[in-house]
Amino acid sequence: MLGRFFARNFIKKKRTSQKSQDVRRVNFLLSHYSQKIGRKRKRPIFRGESFHTKTRYKPKGVNVIGNALRMSGSSKVTRDVAIALDKCDVNTVLYNWRGKKKEKPSADVAHLLSEKAPYCANVFAINHILQLDTLYINSAPLFRGRYNIGYGAWEVTKFYKNRLYCMNIYDELWAISRYNQQVLSERSILPVVHIPEVVDFELARTYKREDFGLPKDAFIFCYMYDQGSYDRKNPLALVQAFKRAFTPEDNAFLLLKTYVADESDPGIKIIQEAIKGRNDIRIMGSKLPEADVYGLLSVIDCYASLHRAEGFGRPPAEAMKLGKPVVITGFGGPLDYANEKTACLVDFKMIPVENRLQTFIDYEEGAQYADADVDHAVECLRKVASDHDYAKSIAAHGKQWVETHHSYQAAGDIMCERLRLLGLLD
Repeated sequence: MLGRFFARNFIKKKRTSQKSQDVRRVNFLLSHYSQKIGRKRKRPIFRGESFHTKTRYKPKGVNVIGNALRMSGSSKVTRDVAIALDKCDVNTVLYNWRGKKKEKPSADVAHLLSEKAPYCANVFAINHILQLDTLYINSAPLFRGRYNIGYGAWEVTKFYKNRLYCMNIYDELWAISRYNQQVLSERSILPVVHIPEVVDFELARTYKREDFGLPKDAFIFCYMYDQGSYDRKNPLALVQAFKRAFTPEDNAFLLLKTYVADESDPGIKIIQEAIKGRNDIRIMGSKLPEADVYGLLSVIDCYASLHRAEGFGRPPAEAMKLGKPVVITGFGGPLDYANEKTACLVDFKMIPVENRLQTFIDYEEGAQYADADVDHAVECLRKVASDHDYAKSIAAHGKQWVETHHSYQAAGDIMCERLRLLGLLD
């Protein structure tokens, strides 16, 4: 009641010229303090300017906003959205939200960087679930007088209801996979549009296994994951499957690439204990430049992921782009590109989200994710390593699929079609 009283009096004291900002702030406050969080609410609680009114004073084009210059998957998504729109001849700027001055842009986005957001549409290509509070409170002027689109990922089967108020500051959501679209649509009262993630790059040079200290002749499986998402990424299941599928004498090798291999991390301790006595399994815990990450994927034989949940799953798609066979849990966002022709799908069963190592900041009670069948994973790993024709077939189909459906041009065309439908582009 206190929040509702404050919000209603707060808006009366504001000037008419700031109506749009006030309406959004009130919606945010009312949603935050409401006791009915979790139920679908009528939006907005206070009606502000209409779509055409609030965007009419801004030139047509798109401001792509996010942590644009960091070495992370979400930052790569931000840059790719801007590049895709730019390649489609859309007026585009890349706004590096909360960026540091020492961060240097790559050549492909340097010409897009701007300290202003001049256009009528915003695409917030960030983790809009976890950063929205900070984004809105510190950057409210970015939202004013623009059509605001959230573009991010969600992994498990339920969007947590104590974050539903975050959606109130957007006009629509873009989902990076059809799985994301389904999960968000179950809770969102906003339009949720599927916009495929871009997976389009070229190798900077020819890489060799010696560049990464990898064995020359072994059949190398690789898995890349962030240690902060240990429960969701489920690397232990892959270690267990590999140990059962191969002996140290089988000339197979498993590389676990994580961003930081802090020995005090409980997840790292679990993996280190599991691989004791196996010199054919290695943890690589160093940060690599983006070009070298692609280079590493180019020298492996197979990418394997027994994830429990993925919003999209970028590394497997990147491996496909490089013509590598992929063994992957048949659940979640990766099904946008992983099917029986393009990948070796591992069976699974649905289980409740565990969060044993507190790698989920928050999650909805009753949310589930997939637990890969380790027995079936053993068969899949052996099949890809021994059946060369099969491995070549799924690799070729996977490469073709990613190049066709996840290129800059393909994703850019879908974005432009949506933005033109909304009247945000000429």
